[in-house]
Amino acid sequence: MTRHALFLPFILCSIAGLCASFTKRPVLRAYALQSSAASGDVPVVPVVTQLKQQLFARSAACDRGFGASRRDRDDINKLVESLKAIQQAQQTNPTRGLVPDNNNNNNNNNNAATIDEAAPIQGVWRLVYTSALDVLSLAASPLSLLQGIYQVIDANTGNSVNVIDLAPRIQTLLPTFINDQLETSLRLKVFTQARRRSDTRVGLRFLKVQAGLLINGAKPSWLPSSLFKGTLPQSALFDTLAPIVENIFGGGGGGGGSQDDSSNSDSNTSPGFFDVLYLDEDTLIIAQNAPGGIFVSTRMNEDISLYLEQ
Repeated sequence: MTRHALFLPFILCSIAGLCASFTKRPVLRAYALQSSAASGDVPVVPVVTQLKQQLFARSAACDRGFGASRRDRDDINKLVESLKAIQQAQQTNPTRGLVPDNNNNNNNNNNAATIDEAAPIQGVWRLVYTSALDVLSLAASPLSLLQGIYQVIDANTGNSVNVIDLAPRIQTLLPTFINDQLETSLRLKVFTQARRRSDTRVGLRFLKVQAGLLINGAKPSWLPSSLFKGTLPQSALFDTLAPIVENIFGGGGGGGGSQDDSSNSDSNTSPGFFDVLYLDEDTLIIAQNAPGGIFVSTRMNEDISLYLEQ
């Protein structure tokens, strides 16, 4: 036997070990993600945390979706689908505790939250990612800069409001010390009524739109509130704006209405709704109806009454 032949077994073992190091770990990782929801052998919480961390990181990297590439959208959709599958396997009821749609036969009796538990969907939710084209188009203005987008829901009353904060784009060119003293933004509020239609679906009825001025994040006390804040009337201008606003927030073109008109607020035929894909203590993922798109939001520890006031 030659000297080279003596080393042949060791060379083969080294090659086999090298191949195993490249193949073993990905297989285990894939199994962990798949089995967590199916068999329960792997703890669910670490997997959910990992998926959410990846989701938030990708959302921040593409500027809430406003700078997302096709690859970004595909990767984020996969993460959303993974979280959705885990929640479906857990058979949770994300809309429990929300005011029910009394005219909807799809409602069941599994609506009440426990005494020590608030309705999980209630709160202030700030947008971190969206794929909805009608929302993404808000960032196309050369005059305004899109700051925060919020969704606020009071489960006890069904009152809800979507908030959009816009700032003058030229404000970004000012020195920081000036912005710190006189940061100005325009706050648009879209008021709706939210009703529970099923374990995962929330119906919406569009009510009205309000606009107000904020300076350093608060209403200016030295200006009449009526000067920069008002309710858009039921007029030709309102009828033109309402379908656009409804599409952005899941209204689906149902038309505007006054708050006293409750004929559609609990109707199963009301066109506005969104579906809850995933919900936990700090993350809300919903899908709006036509024209479509997903919204990923994170919970803000803020008083909902500050946003719901009119």
